[in-house]
Amino acid sequence: MMKIAWYRRQSVWVILSFLFMLAILLHSMKTGTGTGRPSSIKQVIYNFAHVPAYMVLTILLFNAIRSQTLTWAIFVSAAYGVFIEYVQSFNPGRTASVMDEGLNIVGIVIAAILIRKGMFNFTKR
Repeated sequence: MMKIAWYRRQSVWVILSFLFMLAILLHSMKTGTGTGRPSSIKQVIYNFAHVPAYMVLTILLFNAIRSQTLTWAIFVSAAYGVFIEYVQSFNPGRTASVMDEGLNIVGIVIAAILIRKGMFNFTKR
């Protein structure tokens, strides 16, 4: 019975991870607006949204990849960020940005620090 409960709990983390990755992908697939650049404030907020997004992704992946270490969650999150920037470069009005990837890494590092401190470890290891 315990094995079934563990499997279900683990499945939830995997599903949440994939859904969150899909949400990031769909958001990055939006074409740029033809009405010009957003205001400076909106652009700053939009850019810094990368930090919490990749922080959450790393936490979800850490809990989904139960049999692995934090290193795998960091690697998958960072690789996914690079993939998203690459995909985004093909969308009209959008560009790939090294700054965006840097902000992704900041979110990943913050998540890794918090996980190492014992926070956000929702599965027993």
